[in-house]
Amino acid sequence: MATERYIKSTGRRGFRIKYKGRLIAFLVLLTVIAAAVFLSSSYFDVKEDSVVVTGDERYHFDDIKNAATKELFNVSIFRLDEAAVARRIEEDNPYIEVKDIVRRLPNKVEIVVKEREPVFQFEHGGLFYDAAENCVIMSEGRSQDPSLMQIAGFEIEQPVRGQLLSAVNAAQQRDFDELMANLKKYGFMQQIKTVDMTQETNLILQTRSGFRVIVGLPTQLEGKISCLQAAVDSVINDGNTSGTLDISVVGNIYFTPDDK
Repeated sequence: MATERYIKSTGRRGFRIKYKGRLIAFLVLLTVIAAAVFLSSSYFDVKEDSVVVTGDERYHFDDIKNAATKELFNVSIFRLDEAAVARRIEEDNPYIEVKDIVRRLPNKVEIVVKEREPVFQFEHGGLFYDAAENCVIMSEGRSQDPSLMQIAGFEIEQPVRGQLLSAVNAAQQRDFDELMANLKKYGFMQQIKTVDMTQETNLILQTRSGFRVIVGLPTQLEGKISCLQAAVDSVINDGNTSGTLDISVVGNIYFTPDDK
């Protein structure tokens, strides 16, 4: 009888454990479903009046906000595609750079913007055009600005303020874009004084520290530009203040000092 009672007791306990397990699983499932329904409700949808733009006050925030709502309106804050929002704003407002997009529950979005600054300058038809890092033409004038990187030999279509500059030759445009991207990537953009693209097979740079850089063919630009900072630092540490750096062959750098 003792054995029989023990077996019956174990059976009841097993039943209670199994029942509790199913109940917990059911409650967890119910909680997940309720959470999913709640999070997908319109309560978290971004509305036009819940978008705030901050930053550079020289621009009409309403224009930026209108561009943003094309991607944001009635979209759940959890499904917000920040890259798409930034891309839409910058396409509609080429002078603007989106610095940050901040989500605030339940449905608030703050967009932080900044005016782009000119990085390089080129001459066309007797006028000098300033362009931002994204190649948007920002202004034009009759004076050269030595604080900006000067571009020579870059043949472009008629420049229009507020639009992307466009080269006559698609291959030259591709080479220029790749050069700018790598100068930015390796932190060398501000150190370049001039870019000479006059010769198709021999790209030449001039640094603000006084060195001429022979890039050669506009190929393997990342491999060439990636070692430029170290090369310049090395020749400066050796006491040189001017000369020619030849980086035309990836992995091989040659330096020729100027005659003193």
